Amino acid sequence: MIRALGHGLESRSGTRSQPALLHSGESFEQISFVPYPGHESYAAKVTPAALQAALEKAETAYRSKDDAATMALSNQMDDIGFNRTQIPAGTYNMIDRDGNHYAPGGGLVVVKTTDDNQPRGPLRIAKSKDLASDVPADLKSSVTHIVGITMSYQGDVMVAAHGALFLLDRDLELKA
Repeated sequence: MIRALGHGLESRSGTRSQPALLHSGESFEQISFVPYPGHESYAAKVTPAALQAALEKAETAYRSKDDAATMALSNQMDDIGFNRTQIPAGTYNMIDRDGNHYAPGGGLVVVKTTDDNQPRGPLRIAKSKDLASDVPADLKSSVTHIVGITMSYQGDVMVAAHGALFLLDRDLELKA
């Protein structure tokens, strides 16, 4: 979260898109929204009505202790872009000192977004990079998705995947 305009400004990455939210401590206001490259169709499916319907079904299944209904929600949630493989995309992301936001964009794609340091400005994709082509042939079957992103003390972007660690500069050029 970044403090701006006397409020908190948050950039929350989801599994396939990213909203920017302004909050005062009492309410949230969505300022901007950008789907990640290649996931525009999922972003269109994640409507407030679709999310509300999924939450209501989850609540009903939980309260009735219906494990079969709870497990059946996996398919409905996957249809709108929430699945176990992509969940880390909403958790493991970061903002650098210049206000750029880095997040997993599905599979081995890293997405860099910015609002050009305009708190009420629109988010835009500054760059995205698919690391799949950088995975050695003998590891391609096991290195399939990002599980975390952080920054080194030197200011490089470190991207973790099962079985691999990628080092990128902040323009998403591979260093190691």
